[in-house]
Amino acid sequence: MSAGMLLDNVLDRYEDDEALVSSLQSVRAAIERGYEDLRDLTRGLSPVDLSEGSLTIALENLVARCPGARFDPGDVDLDGVLAGWNVEALAHLYWIVKEATANALEHAEADTIVVRAGWKEGGLVLAVEDDGVGMAAGDRDEQGWGLRTMKYRADLLSADLEVAPRPGGGTRVACRLPMGRSSAL
Repeated sequence: MSAGMLLDNVLDRYEDDEALVSSLQSVRAAIERGYEDLRDLTRGLSPVDLSEGSLTIALENLVARCPGARFDPGDVDLDGVLAGWNVEALAHLYWIVKEATANALEHAEADTIVVRAGWKEGGLVLAVEDDGVGMAAGDRDEQGWGLRTMKYRADLLSADLEVAPRPGGGTRVACRLPMGRSSAL
């Protein structure tokens, strides 16, 4: 029997004790949040089935789980452009975007996060832009594990990673994949 079901039984038994019911409802809500966090964690271990090669679907699913986030593929057919890429390379791209999105949610106090795809200087760019508080120059220089990991993944793909202030406020994390390089791992 799950913890939530056990709490439901206790709630039914002591429904007249308002203070106890209120406390147990708070406990139940915390347990439900814990279950949701655990599901998110296990999803994070294998966030999406990329065996079909659909990075577009993976990114759409990612932003659907993030408050205030949206995906703007622009005029880029990601799945067509990256059709020859293996699953491992697509997963690296996904994880770069996921980490940048997580950073925006956790640190930036952003209301809006946009994951964009576009073309720049002969390369495909995947960018995560937020309207949050931005990063101080020292924060960009003293990289935490998330930024280091994004840089490492970009290096594996022979891509360039740029973290910079966004015009108008916030931060922009952009991964540029020069399409002439062998980036498919």
